[in-house]
Formats: sequence, C-alpha cells, structure tokens
Amino acid sequence: MDNDPKKTFKIVVIDDSDFSRKSIAKILEDAGYNVVGEVSNAEDALKLMQNGPADLYIIDVVMPDVSGLELANKIRENQAQAGLIMMSSLYNDSLVIEAISNGANDFLKKPFRSTELLMSVNRMMQLHLSDVN
Repeated sequence: MDNDPKKTFKIVVIDDSDFSRKSIAKILEDAGYNVVGEVSNAEDALKLMQNGPADLYIIDVVMPDVSGLELANKIRENQAQAGLIMMSSLYNDSLVIEAISNGANDFLKKPFRSTELLMSVNRMMQLHLSDVN
C-alpha cells in the first residue's frame, strides 16, 4: 500500500487561463500530487465540488463572471476545512488582505516559481494532515 500523502491529497486548480491552469496542474502532478480537477470558472468549480470535496483549491483572483474571491467565499461556506491558495498577477496589499479575509490560507503573486507553488501546497498538505490526525 502506498502511504504517500500527496496521492490522497486532492487538489483542484481554478484559473481562466488555459496555459496557467495546465502549467500549475503539470507542476503539481510532476511532483506527485493528486490533481482531481482543472476548471476555468467558478460555475464549473462549484459543479466539481458536488462530485466530492477536495482538500485544496488553487484559485485565480481575476476571472470572468464570478471572481476568485467570491468563489473562495462559497468554498469556505461549503467546505470549511479545505485549503485555499489564491493567486493573481494583480498584487497589492489590499487584494491580499481581501483574499485572506475571504478565507485564503496563502497568496501567490503571478508569475511564481514552481518551488514557491510547491512550498505553499506542501504547507497546505501538512496543515490538512495535522487537522486529520
């Protein structure tokens, strides 16, 4: 039996940029993480949540229709224990504060290095494991 927590830690990537979303998913999968969904908007993310909860949602702040901040709020209402990493190329203190107040555990400024992403995801996984045990 494989006891690698990365394989059971379910991650969803939500970004309206195909390139960004697929790049993030590839970095995570190459590192052994379990990416259970990649979607381009909040509506699809909420549909995906109905199929079962994920442990971590990586969400772009700026998306059409429903912003990542609004989506973070909806995820928090339905899955209080899920980890949330917000990301954006727009970066200022008020945006970070708003993201954190909407339930984000971390904020990554785009473009970020794969090491930054993996460190943040690993931190979220460790927090999740400590909550579970």
